[in-house]
Amino acid sequence: MRTLKIGIDARFLTHPKAGGYQTYVQELVAAFNRVQPEHELWIVLAADQPQFVGLSQLRQVVEPVIIPFAGVGWREQWGLPRLARRLRLDLMHYPSNTMPWKPLVPSVATLHDTIAIGRRAVSANLHNALIDAYEAFGVRQVSRNARLVITGSDTAAHDLVAAGVPADRVRIIHHGIREDFWRRPDPAALDEFCQRRGLTRPYLLTMASADRRKNAGAAIEAFARRIDRHPNLTLVVLLTANDLRAELEGMVATSGAAGRVRFLERIPAADMPALYAGASALLFLSLREGFGLPPLESMACGTPVICSNRPPMTTLYGESVVLVEPTDINAVGLAIDRLIDDDSARGQIVSRGRETARQFSWNRAARDTIRVYEEAVGEQSREIASSFGRSTG
Repeated sequence: MRTLKIGIDARFLTHPKAGGYQTYVQELVAAFNRVQPEHELWIVLAADQPQFVGLSQLRQVVEPVIIPFAGVGWREQWGLPRLARRLRLDLMHYPSNTMPWKPLVPSVATLHDTIAIGRRAVSANLHNALIDAYEAFGVRQVSRNARLVITGSDTAAHDLVAAGVPADRVRIIHHGIREDFWRRPDPAALDEFCQRRGLTRPYLLTMASADRRKNAGAAIEAFARRIDRHPNLTLVVLLTANDLRAELEGMVATSGAAGRVRFLERIPAADMPALYAGASALLFLSLREGFGLPPLESMACGTPVICSNRPPMTTLYGESVVLVEPTDINAVGLAIDRLIDDDSARGQIVSRGRETARQFSWNRAARDTIRVYEEAVGEQSREIASSFGRSTG
């Protein structure tokens, strides 16, 4: 195949809130650079984003659109399509659940999930409600306009088809794990990290965002019910957004666990391996996910996971985690007891987890994504040839 000129919307590379979209874009871009694709890849940044160093195999370009509040939507719907046409791209990749209603050049999109469609009425505030409404609009544009749609799991693919994306246009590509998650910090480095962050070991780890589906409240309640049984254990709640912090702090205050729960705001990506490795277990009790990357990262670090028995986690991770019904607080508590008290059970889960985690690679995801680009452009060529044949027949 000829060398293609491909653009990638990288708006989430420096998004102020950590999360799955940001991780996906960061790691996919880094993996593209490592695998050295034969095609010409352009990383499109916003005007307020820095240039990225170390991307010798990729080109970078800025789309200079700065409009308060409406900037992201305006850039995606107006600026990016015109930039793509101006650069004469063969293909544009929109990797964060939305795309323009009029893309102007052939496009591939990544739909991580369809969650925004169903949560618009229950968002925590007006700002989030508007974001969800825009994302729901973007999902509809993907179903209409993307030549091919990438998603991370069989479960997400099923949801996309139910939301209107034609099944023959969906391609499943699993996410990967950063290499530094495999390099477990030594005890001295873990002690230094905990001291710097004000953490006391042993601790359990859970995560909270602006979305209640992360179910951090269940982790707090389950922990609070076990504090008498495990008097030295603490709980760390990593906040990727502060929207629900007051609500969660109120739960802690009324649960009897005050003083035993530590809220930790967003930390640098470089510190995440130490945060996982220092934990006795990760509580991942999410009610719904398109993929669910934190359990994989935790497994790679050698930390066992107590995980929702909901798809796609059940199919992706199976016996490599302790599966529980995320709304059954007693079951979550018993799972905590099992991993804290039973060294043999803990060791088996850790071993299975690391074995499972090795099956997920960002380099593989990058290569598979490039093949989707090639397929999408190939489909365009076939459609042009077919149209030409009809017009001359």
